[in-house]
Amino acid sequence: MFEKICVAIMLTILAAVSISAQEDVTGFETARKAVWQEFNKKNWHAFDFTKKTVAKTELAKLKTDGAVSELELLRGVVFGKRGRIFKERNIQDYLVKQSWYKPNKNYDNKILSANERRNIDSIREAEARKHDFVQPGDLRFWQTKTFTEEQISPATAAEWSVLIAEVEAIHGKRFDEEPWLQKYFEERYWYKPNATYNPAILTVIERKNLTTIRSARDKQRKVAVSPGDMDKF
Repeated sequence: MFEKICVAIMLTILAAVSISAQEDVTGFETARKAVWQEFNKKNWHAFDFTKKTVAKTELAKLKTDGAVSELELLRGVVFGKRGRIFKERNIQDYLVKQSWYKPNKNYDNKILSANERRNIDSIREAEARKHDFVQPGDLRFWQTKTFTEEQISPATAAEWSVLIAEVEAIHGKRFDEEPWLQKYFEERYWYKPNATYNPAILTVIERKNLTTIRSARDKQRKVAVSPGDMDKF
């Protein structure tokens, strides 16, 4: 009898947890769709990013405190109009719901025009300014200013590897000894490999930031980079 009571209690607890989890997912999806609807009213999909420049004042109006950041969605639109398929679920889930989006499995950053790249740079800089912590992809906007260890908080070993490598990747360093890392940077629209890269090119500020990142990493528990980590990139 006691065992049956325990089993019944466990089943009740599991059912409650399951219902709570489902409610959380449903609530998030509802909030996300609401952000999508508001964002679509701005008609960014009709903006010609190849010829026009997005004003910083317009970027400042975009909300980033909702279920999904409108800056992320805008970045998705610029790339999405070229058919890029995102690994970032918040962006890809939005794109596949848009009638104008035509995914291209053969997408290559080379098709981006100079003006599109400038627009993406402006969006990414706006995103970086909104981040509470320095994230992979932000370091191009920290080349002339330093940050502290408290401003760094990667979640995985792969993120630490990317953040450290990014300081030099900005200047074209290759990472052939780590194929997954090299592939990651080759998929970045701003990356231009430089076969003659020399660490001496790094500025004093960049060296300080690199030291800060490594110091912060060393204070955390060291873990190996797993295939699951790499898939995120």
